[in-house]
Amino acid sequence: MLCDAQFVTIPVDQAAERHSGHSLTFSCKMRLFGSVLYPKTISVKEPFKFQELLPLKLKTSVSGKGDKTSDVACIQEMSVLFACLKKNEFNQTPCSNEIQSFSKCYKNFLDTKSQRKEMERKGILIHGEKKLNFKQINLLMKHYPT
Repeated sequence: MLCDAQFVTIPVDQAAERHSGHSLTFSCKMRLFGSVLYPKTISVKEPFKFQELLPLKLKTSVSGKGDKTSDVACIQEMSVLFACLKKNEFNQTPCSNEIQSFSKCYKNFLDTKSQRKEMERKGILIHGEKKLNFKQINLLMKHYPT
């Protein structure tokens, strides 16, 4: 068996050995695959040298192209309202509580959206806010340049 010794040495074919100057040595704990057992299929490649074309540094601003968000609100209230309307054959009188809760939720959503837009327009940063728009990010990048 190949793993009787502590290390197994498998010579590489002559062309690859001339190129690299050494044979392959594997530990017995390693699993030997077909490409190792048949060394003629091993291709020896030179390491890739990285060339810096542009300086590796961040820009000082970001664009607002990807700032389009989908406004989805009050899905739970809407589904409850539609279930009630379907159950009552689209008669609105027995579903007045669901209609009021949906209207209240949507009004609350519009209020918070308008407040957020006003704060974004003024450039006010909210402490702990996880989602920032591009203007707020640019403001932070001006305060903390790299």
